[in-house]
Amino acid sequence: MAALAAVIDTGAVGDKSISLFYNTSGALFALSLKSSTDNDNETEDTWETADDHYNRYILNPSSIAAAYYRGLKFVVAMTMPKQGDPESDVQISLISPICQKLLPGTFENNHVGLGTTPDGNEGWLYYLVDVSNNVKNVMEFDLGTRKSVALNAITQVMNNSSLAAWYDPEQSQRHIIYEAGAILDYAVGALTPVTLPISDFARNSSLAVTYSSSTKKTYLYYYDVYQALKRCTYSGSSWALPEAVPGAPPSVAENSQITVVEANGSNHVFYIAKDMGQQVPEGQSPFTHILDTVS
Repeated sequence: MAALAAVIDTGAVGDKSISLFYNTSGALFALSLKSSTDNDNETEDTWETADDHYNRYILNPSSIAAAYYRGLKFVVAMTMPKQGDPESDVQISLISPICQKLLPGTFENNHVGLGTTPDGNEGWLYYLVDVSNNVKNVMEFDLGTRKSVALNAITQVMNNSSLAAWYDPEQSQRHIIYEAGAILDYAVGALTPVTLPISDFARNSSLAVTYSSSTKKTYLYYYDVYQALKRCTYSGSSWALPEAVPGAPPSVAENSQITVVEANGSNHVFYIAKDMGQQVPEGQSPFTHILDTVS
């Protein structure tokens, strides 16, 4: 799976201010700097780790998550050892700015989400654990206290559900979006989650979310049963019906994660378009970069 996670660098000089983190075909960690003003598609400003830089691989399939936390770009991924028994050593690992084990993981529950407050002083990692056969819990790991708690109001999470975290500064409330027969948005501490008005989502669609401080709206991206990129918007009181994203290629690859950040009046959405991974021209990036104007 193409795992992608983007972070906007508000202090960057010049145009290259989006850090796009991803896993390579060799399950290693890589970074590409992307434009915050246009949909550049070049491979320049790209760095990849060498095979001897880390003693772990990024699990494939899986997802990665990234966020600004206390002035640093934190990137979290499911990892497995290059040597030894991967069955007994799957980890949820911090892979940037350093490589460090955070929590034990499993092959089956291979998605993670990261959420932070707007100032980046508080942050939370979300992941899935098995409770019993076909029953999973969403767990919340506080990056500050290093403690995990189960979000017990969340039930019936689908196997292999994507996790998308966002923070509502108007309500000082953290949220996690996931799949459970429908797409649901849970405000941590609430009695029940909210069901989004999305009926056309593809099973196991990647979920990507961002909050805009300029519009005070939240934007969720996913792909539908035809693998078309869709957007669902939360205005502060309710989620609107989903819409197609203008200018997006016809379909998102089933094995691609979607990631999004807001910059310069647009949501920058990254993913791999269907069939593009096998026919990328030399010097071009395999990642589709969509500018979705927010309003």
